[in-house]
Amino acid sequence: MDIEQWLYSLPLRLRSFFHPNQVDQEMKEELREHLEQQIRENIAKGMSPEEARRSAVRTMGGIPQIEQQCRDARGGSVLDDFTQDLRYGFRQLLRSPGFFGNCSVAQGFLLWQFCV
Repeated sequence: MDIEQWLYSLPLRLRSFFHPNQVDQEMKEELREHLEQQIRENIAKGMSPEEARRSAVRTMGGIPQIEQQCRDARGGSVLDDFTQDLRYGFRQLLRSPGFFGNCSVAQGFLLWQFCV
């Protein structure tokens, strides 16, 4: 990925990180519009509405799978995974405060040793 592409995608990735519900809602609306367009095309070909819908869903594939592919392509999953890992780590540390205290003292001691 060159620098221009990275600079272009950065605001989009940040938006998907800070406003994931809004971005997901927009994606679902767009997929629904594509499905409706495919249904209209099938009806124009002479299919019944039910048959047109079934054919459009079959042509597009599974909607949840497409949504997940879109989320993966957005690239915000790396940041999301990182924040989930941080939250999990903090929850684990808070479950055992003695271990958390011991780690904090050890880190403080090591920093003191390297700084002096």
